Amino acid sequence: MLDVWIKFVDFKTQQGKVEETTLTKAYPLVTKILTKVDPELLKPSNYKQLLSFLTKRYKPSTLVSYYTKISACANWALKQDIWEKNPYSRDLAILKSQCENPDKSGKAYSDSEATVILNAIATDRFTPPRAWTKHSYYAQFLQFMFLTGVRPQLAIALEWEQIVWERDRPIKIYFDRAYTSGILKPSKGDRNGKNTPRVFPVNSELADLIMAIPKKETIHREPRISRHLKTIDRPHCPDLVFPSPRRWYIAIDHFTNRIFKPVVESLVKLGEVSEYLPTYHSRHTTQNRWLESGMSEEAIAALLDTSPTRIRKHYRDDRLDYENLAQNITLPELGD
Repeated sequence: MLDVWIKFVDFKTQQGKVEETTLTKAYPLVTKILTKVDPELLKPSNYKQLLSFLTKRYKPSTLVSYYTKISACANWALKQDIWEKNPYSRDLAILKSQCENPDKSGKAYSDSEATVILNAIATDRFTPPRAWTKHSYYAQFLQFMFLTGVRPQLAIALEWEQIVWERDRPIKIYFDRAYTSGILKPSKGDRNGKNTPRVFPVNSELADLIMAIPKKETIHREPRISRHLKTIDRPHCPDLVFPSPRRWYIAIDHFTNRIFKPVVESLVKLGEVSEYLPTYHSRHTTQNRWLESGMSEEAIAALLDTSPTRIRKHYRDDRLDYENLAQNITLPELGD
Protein backbone atom coordinates (compact mmCIF):
# COMPACT_ATOMS: atom_id res chain seq x y z
CA MET A 1 0.00 0.00 0.00
CA LEU A 2 2.74 2.47 0.90
CA ASP A 3 4.53 2.06 -2.43
CA VAL A 4 1.27 2.58 -4.33
CA TRP A 5 0.44 5.59 -2.18
CA ILE A 6 3.78 7.25 -2.97
CA LYS A 7 3.22 6.68 -6.71
CA PHE A 8 -0.29 8.12 -6.39
CA VAL A 9 0.98 11.26 -4.64
CA ASP A 10 3.69 11.72 -7.28
CA PHE A 11 1.08 11.38 -10.03
CA LYS A 12 -1.23 13.93 -8.40
CA THR A 13 1.64 16.34 -7.82
CA GLN A 14 2.75 16.19 -11.45
CA GLN A 15 -0.85 16.50 -12.64
CA GLY A 16 -1.10 19.90 -10.94
CA LYS A 17 -4.85 19.77 -10.28
CA VAL A 18 -4.82 19.21 -6.52
CA GLU A 19 -5.36 21.96 -3.94
CA GLU A 20 -2.16 23.21 -2.35
CA THR A 21 -3.38 22.34 1.15
CA THR A 22 -3.96 18.75 0.03
CA LEU A 23 -0.39 18.46 -1.23
CA THR A 24 1.26 20.20 1.71
CA LYS A 25 -0.91 19.00 4.61
CA ALA A 26 -3.38 16.20 3.84
CA TYR A 27 -1.14 13.90 1.80
CA PRO A 28 1.85 14.17 4.20
CA LEU A 29 -0.44 13.22 7.11
CA VAL A 30 -1.56 10.06 5.35
CA THR A 31 2.04 9.24 4.45
CA LYS A 32 3.07 9.68 8.08
CA ILE A 33 0.34 7.32 9.28
CA LEU A 34 1.10 4.65 6.69
CA THR A 35 4.81 4.66 7.53
CA LYS A 36 4.00 3.95 11.18
CA VAL A 37 1.76 0.96 10.42
CA ASP A 38 3.02 -2.62 10.30
CA PRO A 39 3.69 -3.31 6.57
CA GLU A 40 1.69 -6.52 6.86
CA LEU A 41 -1.46 -4.48 7.60
CA LEU A 42 -0.94 -2.43 4.45
CA LYS A 43 -1.60 -5.37 2.17
CA PRO A 44 -5.00 -4.88 0.47
CA SER A 45 -6.08 -8.32 1.69
CA ASN A 46 -5.65 -7.12 5.30
CA TYR A 47 -7.89 -4.07 4.96
CA LYS A 48 -10.12 -5.18 7.86
CA GLN A 49 -7.16 -5.51 10.21
CA LEU A 50 -5.89 -2.09 9.13
CA LEU A 51 -9.21 -0.46 9.94
CA SER A 52 -9.35 -2.23 13.30
CA PHE A 53 -5.84 -1.02 14.11
CA LEU A 54 -6.51 2.60 13.14
CA THR A 55 -9.90 2.90 14.86
CA LYS A 56 -8.19 2.20 18.18
CA ARG A 57 -5.99 5.26 17.66
CA TYR A 58 -8.10 7.80 15.76
CA LYS A 59 -11.66 9.12 15.82
CA PRO A 60 -13.93 8.13 12.91
CA SER A 61 -14.14 11.77 11.80
CA THR A 62 -10.34 11.89 11.50
CA LEU A 63 -10.19 8.57 9.67
CA VAL A 64 -12.81 9.70 7.15
CA SER A 65 -10.36 12.32 5.92
CA TYR A 66 -7.53 9.78 5.69
CA TYR A 67 -9.62 7.04 4.10
CA THR A 68 -11.01 9.45 1.50
CA LYS A 69 -7.46 9.85 0.21
CA ILE A 70 -6.62 6.16 0.59
CA SER A 71 -9.74 5.14 -1.32
CA ALA A 72 -8.91 7.65 -4.06
CA CYS A 73 -5.46 6.09 -4.25
CA ALA A 74 -7.01 2.63 -4.57
CA ASN A 75 -9.29 3.82 -7.38
CA TRP A 76 -6.25 5.22 -9.17
CA ALA A 77 -4.46 1.88 -8.69
CA LEU A 78 -7.42 0.15 -10.34
CA LYS A 79 -7.17 2.38 -13.41
CA GLN A 80 -3.44 1.73 -13.56
CA ASP A 81 -4.05 -2.06 -13.38
CA ILE A 82 -1.99 -2.22 -10.20
CA TRP A 83 -4.87 -3.60 -8.12
CA GLU A 84 -7.96 -5.56 -9.08
CA LYS A 85 -10.36 -3.95 -6.58
CA ASN A 86 -10.68 -1.17 -4.03
CA PRO A 87 -11.10 -2.80 -0.60
CA TYR A 88 -11.07 0.55 1.21
CA SER A 89 -14.25 2.08 -0.24
CA ARG A 90 -16.42 -0.08 2.05
CA ASP A 91 -14.40 1.00 5.09
CA LEU A 92 -14.83 4.64 4.08
CA ALA A 93 -18.61 4.16 3.96
CA ILE A 94 -18.55 2.55 7.41
CA LEU A 95 -16.54 5.43 8.87
CA LYS A 96 -18.85 8.02 7.33
CA SER A 97 -21.89 6.32 8.84
CA GLN A 98 -20.21 6.41 12.25
CA CYS A 99 -19.69 10.17 11.89
CA GLU A 100 -23.29 10.98 11.07
CA ASN A 101 -25.15 12.74 13.84
CA PRO A 102 -28.85 12.53 12.99
CA ASP A 103 -29.72 14.57 16.08
CA LYS A 104 -27.85 17.66 14.81
CA SER A 105 -27.30 17.25 11.06
CA GLY A 106 -30.23 19.34 9.88
CA LYS A 107 -31.16 21.26 13.00
CA ALA A 108 -31.44 25.01 12.98
CA TYR A 109 -32.08 27.87 15.35
CA SER A 110 -35.51 29.44 15.16
CA ASP A 111 -35.64 33.09 14.08
CA SER A 112 -36.39 34.14 17.66
CA GLU A 113 -33.41 32.14 18.95
CA ALA A 114 -31.15 33.67 16.30
CA THR A 115 -32.30 37.13 17.41
CA VAL A 116 -31.58 36.32 21.06
CA ILE A 117 -28.08 35.08 20.17
CA LEU A 118 -27.33 38.14 18.04
CA ASN A 119 -28.56 40.51 20.76
CA ALA A 120 -26.49 38.75 23.43
CA ILE A 121 -23.34 39.12 21.34
CA ALA A 122 -24.09 42.68 20.17
CA THR A 123 -24.72 43.90 23.75
CA ASP A 124 -21.77 42.01 25.31
CA ARG A 125 -24.19 40.31 27.64
CA PHE A 126 -21.75 37.50 28.42
CA THR A 127 -18.42 39.15 27.64
CA PRO A 128 -15.99 38.53 30.53
CA PRO A 129 -14.91 41.77 32.27
CA ARG A 130 -11.24 41.28 31.36
CA ALA A 131 -11.77 39.99 27.83
CA TRP A 132 -9.19 41.26 25.33
CA THR A 133 -11.88 41.54 22.64
CA LYS A 134 -15.55 42.18 23.32
CA HIS A 135 -18.10 39.78 21.86
CA SER A 136 -19.78 42.71 20.10
CA TYR A 137 -16.78 42.99 17.77
CA TYR A 138 -18.15 39.94 15.93
CA ALA A 139 -21.84 40.94 15.96
CA GLN A 140 -22.01 42.14 12.35
CA PHE A 141 -20.02 39.14 11.12
CA LEU A 142 -22.52 36.75 12.72
CA GLN A 143 -25.52 38.78 11.56
CA PHE A 144 -24.17 38.64 8.00
CA MET A 145 -24.07 34.84 8.17
CA PHE A 146 -27.62 34.63 9.57
CA LEU A 147 -28.90 36.93 6.81
CA THR A 148 -27.09 35.34 3.86
CA GLY A 149 -26.63 31.68 4.84
CA VAL A 150 -23.13 31.68 3.36
CA ARG A 151 -20.52 29.27 4.58
CA PRO A 152 -18.32 30.84 7.28
CA GLN A 153 -15.20 30.62 5.11
CA LEU A 154 -16.86 32.83 2.47
CA ALA A 155 -17.88 35.46 5.02
CA ILE A 156 -14.36 35.41 6.45
CA ALA A 157 -12.85 35.98 2.98
CA LEU A 158 -15.32 38.70 1.95
CA GLU A 159 -13.66 41.88 0.66
CA TRP A 160 -15.13 45.27 -0.13
CA GLU A 161 -14.30 44.84 -3.82
CA GLN A 162 -16.82 41.98 -4.00
CA ILE A 163 -19.73 44.27 -3.12
CA VAL A 164 -21.42 46.17 -5.96
CA TRP A 165 -22.93 49.57 -5.12
CA GLU A 166 -25.51 51.70 -6.86
CA ARG A 167 -26.50 55.17 -5.65
CA ASP A 168 -24.57 54.68 -2.43
CA ARG A 169 -26.33 51.40 -1.57
CA PRO A 170 -25.06 47.83 -2.02
CA ILE A 171 -27.13 45.88 -4.55
CA LYS A 172 -25.27 42.58 -4.95
CA ILE A 173 -22.29 40.55 -3.77
CA TYR A 174 -19.97 38.39 -5.84
CA PHE A 175 -18.86 35.30 -3.92
CA ASP A 176 -15.79 33.77 -5.55
CA ARG A 177 -13.32 33.10 -2.72
CA ALA A 178 -13.04 31.32 0.60
CA TYR A 179 -10.39 31.37 3.31
CA THR A 180 -9.65 28.03 4.91
CA SER A 181 -6.59 26.24 6.29
CA GLY A 182 -4.58 29.44 5.87
CA ILE A 183 -5.14 29.66 2.12
CA LEU A 184 -7.35 31.88 -0.03
CA LYS A 185 -9.01 29.61 -2.57
CA PRO A 186 -12.05 29.44 -4.89
CA SER A 187 -15.42 29.10 -3.20
CA LYS A 188 -16.82 25.57 -2.99
CA GLY A 189 -18.97 25.75 -6.11
CA ASP A 190 -16.22 27.44 -8.11
CA ARG A 191 -13.50 24.78 -8.27
CA ASN A 192 -14.09 23.57 -11.81
CA GLY A 193 -11.50 25.91 -13.27
CA LYS A 194 -14.06 28.40 -14.61
CA ASN A 195 -13.84 30.75 -11.60
CA THR A 196 -17.29 32.20 -12.27
CA PRO A 197 -18.37 34.28 -9.24
CA ARG A 198 -21.74 33.50 -7.68
CA VAL A 199 -24.02 36.54 -7.60
CA PHE A 200 -25.95 37.13 -4.39
CA PRO A 201 -28.74 39.76 -4.32
CA VAL A 202 -28.80 42.28 -1.47
CA ASN A 203 -32.16 43.10 0.13
CA SER A 204 -32.85 46.17 2.25
CA GLU A 205 -32.03 44.45 5.56
CA LEU A 206 -28.68 43.19 4.28
CA ALA A 207 -27.96 46.56 2.65
CA ASP A 208 -28.53 48.36 5.96
CA LEU A 209 -26.12 45.97 7.67
CA ILE A 210 -23.39 46.42 5.05
CA MET A 211 -23.73 50.20 5.15
CA ALA A 212 -23.39 50.15 8.94
CA ILE A 213 -20.13 48.16 8.90
CA PRO A 214 -17.17 50.45 9.62
CA LYS A 215 -14.18 49.95 7.37
CA LYS A 216 -11.34 48.47 9.39
CA GLU A 217 -7.72 48.27 8.40
CA THR A 218 -6.36 44.92 7.25
CA ILE A 219 -2.68 44.06 7.55
CA HIS A 220 -1.00 45.02 4.28
CA ARG A 221 0.37 41.69 3.18
CA GLU A 222 -0.52 39.00 0.69
CA PRO A 223 -2.06 35.75 1.96
CA ARG A 224 -1.24 32.35 0.55
CA ILE A 225 -3.37 32.10 -2.58
CA SER A 226 -4.40 28.89 -4.32
CA ARG A 227 -3.29 28.68 -7.93
CA HIS A 228 -6.88 27.73 -8.78
CA LEU A 229 -8.20 31.15 -7.72
CA LYS A 230 -8.10 33.20 -10.92
CA THR A 231 -10.56 36.01 -10.20
CA ILE A 232 -8.12 38.25 -8.34
CA ASP A 233 -5.04 40.07 -9.55
CA ARG A 234 -1.67 39.46 -7.95
CA PRO A 235 -0.10 40.75 -5.83
CA HIS A 236 -3.25 40.90 -3.73
CA CYS A 237 -3.49 42.44 -0.28
CA PRO A 238 -7.01 41.85 1.09
CA ASP A 239 -9.33 44.63 2.18
CA LEU A 240 -11.54 42.53 4.45
CA VAL A 241 -15.10 43.40 5.39
CA PHE A 242 -14.77 41.38 8.61
CA PRO A 243 -11.12 41.41 9.72
CA SER A 244 -10.22 39.83 13.04
CA PRO A 245 -9.15 42.00 15.99
CA ARG A 246 -5.59 41.30 14.81
CA ARG A 247 -6.48 42.81 11.41
CA TRP A 248 -6.27 39.53 9.49
CA TYR A 249 -8.68 36.73 8.57
CA ILE A 250 -11.01 35.56 11.35
CA ALA A 251 -10.15 32.11 12.75
CA ILE A 252 -13.53 30.38 12.73
CA ASP A 253 -12.52 27.81 15.37
CA HIS A 254 -11.52 30.62 17.72
CA PHE A 255 -14.78 32.47 17.09
CA THR A 256 -16.87 29.33 17.60
CA ASN A 257 -15.12 28.05 20.73
CA ARG A 258 -14.34 31.35 22.46
CA ILE A 259 -17.31 33.53 21.47
CA PHE A 260 -20.26 31.75 19.90
CA LYS A 261 -20.37 28.52 21.91
CA PRO A 262 -20.03 30.09 25.39
CA VAL A 263 -22.76 32.62 24.58
CA VAL A 264 -25.21 30.05 23.24
CA GLU A 265 -24.55 27.61 26.09
CA SER A 266 -25.22 30.42 28.57
CA LEU A 267 -28.52 31.13 26.82
CA VAL A 268 -29.40 27.42 26.90
CA LYS A 269 -28.88 27.37 30.68
CA LEU A 270 -31.22 30.35 30.99
CA GLY A 271 -33.84 28.61 28.85
CA GLU A 272 -33.72 31.26 26.10
CA VAL A 273 -32.32 28.88 23.45
CA SER A 274 -33.29 25.22 23.18
CA GLU A 275 -29.83 23.76 22.48
CA TYR A 276 -26.35 24.60 21.26
CA LEU A 277 -25.69 24.13 17.55
CA PRO A 278 -22.34 24.97 15.89
CA THR A 279 -21.73 28.21 14.00
CA TYR A 280 -22.28 26.47 10.66
CA HIS A 281 -25.94 26.00 11.59
CA SER A 282 -26.51 29.68 10.96
CA ARG A 283 -26.67 28.45 7.36
CA HIS A 284 -29.40 25.95 8.25
CA THR A 285 -31.29 28.71 10.07
CA THR A 286 -31.27 30.95 6.99
CA GLN A 287 -32.39 28.13 4.73
CA ASN A 288 -35.34 27.28 6.99
CA ARG A 289 -36.40 30.92 7.16
CA TRP A 290 -36.41 31.12 3.37
CA LEU A 291 -38.36 27.87 3.05
CA GLU A 292 -40.99 29.15 5.46
CA SER A 293 -41.28 32.36 3.43
CA GLY A 294 -42.31 30.31 0.39
CA MET A 295 -39.05 30.27 -1.57
CA SER A 296 -38.52 27.15 -3.65
CA GLU A 297 -35.79 24.65 -2.85
CA GLU A 298 -34.31 25.32 -6.30
CA ALA A 299 -34.01 29.06 -5.63
CA ILE A 300 -32.50 28.46 -2.20
CA ALA A 301 -30.05 25.95 -3.65
CA ALA A 302 -28.87 28.55 -6.16
CA LEU A 303 -28.36 31.14 -3.41
CA LEU A 304 -26.64 28.75 -1.01
CA ASP A 305 -24.44 27.13 -3.67
CA THR A 306 -25.83 23.65 -3.07
CA SER A 307 -28.53 21.38 -4.54
CA PRO A 308 -32.25 20.87 -3.79
CA THR A 309 -31.48 17.24 -2.92
CA ARG A 310 -28.85 18.29 -0.38
CA ILE A 311 -31.25 20.81 1.14
CA ARG A 312 -33.84 18.10 1.67
CA LYS A 313 -31.28 15.65 3.05
CA HIS A 314 -29.00 17.80 5.20
CA TYR A 315 -30.14 21.37 5.69
CA ARG A 316 -33.88 21.19 6.09
CA ASP A 317 -34.99 21.06 9.72
CA ASP A 318 -38.15 18.97 9.40
CA ARG A 319 -38.72 19.38 13.13
CA LEU A 320 -39.45 23.09 12.60
CA ASP A 321 -41.36 22.42 9.37
CA TYR A 322 -43.65 19.92 11.05
CA GLU A 323 -44.20 22.17 14.09
CA ASN A 324 -45.17 25.10 11.86
CA LEU A 325 -47.36 22.88 9.71
CA ALA A 326 -49.16 21.43 12.74
CA GLN A 327 -49.85 24.89 14.16
CA ASN A 328 -51.59 25.97 10.96
CA ILE A 329 -53.80 22.93 10.40
CA THR A 330 -57.53 23.23 10.98
CA LEU A 331 -58.94 19.82 11.85
CA PRO A 332 -62.24 18.85 10.18
CA GLU A 333 -65.12 18.23 12.54
CA LEU A 334 -66.81 14.84 12.84
CA GLY A 335 -70.10 16.16 11.47
CA ASP A 336 -68.56 17.59 8.28
